[in-house]
This record gives sequence, C-alpha cells and structure tokens, in this order.
Amino acid sequence: MFRNRHVLRKKDARKIFDELEKQLDCKIDGEAEIAEFKDMKILFIDKKFTVFFIDDKPFFNLLGLRTYRPKKKFLTVDDGAIKHIVGGADVMAPGVIEIDEGIKRGDIVWVRDGRGNPISVGKALMDAEEIKKEKKGKVVENIHHLGDEIWKLSN
Repeated sequence: MFRNRHVLRKKDARKIFDELEKQLDCKIDGEAEIAEFKDMKILFIDKKFTVFFIDDKPFFNLLGLRTYRPKKKFLTVDDGAIKHIVGGADVMAPGVIEIDEGIKRGDIVWVRDGRGNPISVGKALMDAEEIKKEKKGKVVENIHHLGDEIWKLSN
C-alpha cells in the first residue's frame, strides 16, 4: 500500500514540524516516517498518518487537524455548507461565517464546522479580506474531506 516508508532523521523531521508549527500555530513532536501513496508524499507521526504534502508543502490531514488542533489557516462554515463540502464540493462564499485574517490566495487552509471540528482541507482562491467581502462564488478549492481516500487511509 505505502511505498518507500522509512523513519526520518530527527533533523529532517524537525524541519517539517517547524514549518507546520509556524504556519498553523500548534506544537508537534514525535517520531516521523515518510512514505509514498500513489503520487502523494505522506508523513506518519508516531505511526499515525497525519500529514500529506500538497505542492511539496506539508499540511495536516483531518486526523492531524483533530490531533494537533491548529489555531491558524481556518475557515468556519455554517451547517448548510457542511454536507456539500463533505461530499467533495468546493467552499462557497455564502457558507463562510468566520475566517483567519492571515489567509492569502494560494494558502492551504482547513475548513471546520461551527463546533470547531475539521471537515476539509483546501486551497484558498482569494485572500481573507476578499473572502469576507465576497457574496457568491468559490473561495476554497476542496482537496481533502471527510470520507475521501485520504481520510480512509488515516482512520
């Protein structure tokens, strides 16, 4: 299932952890293993698949988001948007009720429900200020969501 799985040197793992910690404002520690799945690079922390790479940049999958509870790069959506996003739809402007002010176009972000539970990971299509003003249209491209292949691998 996973190809080329091996333990990372502490120095290499720390580089990845530091990048995630800076980007998402959370604390990460543990033994890291890197592997490949299909055309994707993935990272296990303490034997759990919690990080995947998007455009060669690390980001938590939904298990990682639940485990490490980051404080940055999030959008909160209303209850009406959840079923569509979990079904794989992109995030639309009318469903966004809260957003981290630091989000920039092209950032990898995570989407949460009103209770703070992660439901999706995606790529921001505009800056936070633009998203707050936008009344219609797509604001985040959905990359990973509850029930998809990445979610199934990590659960």
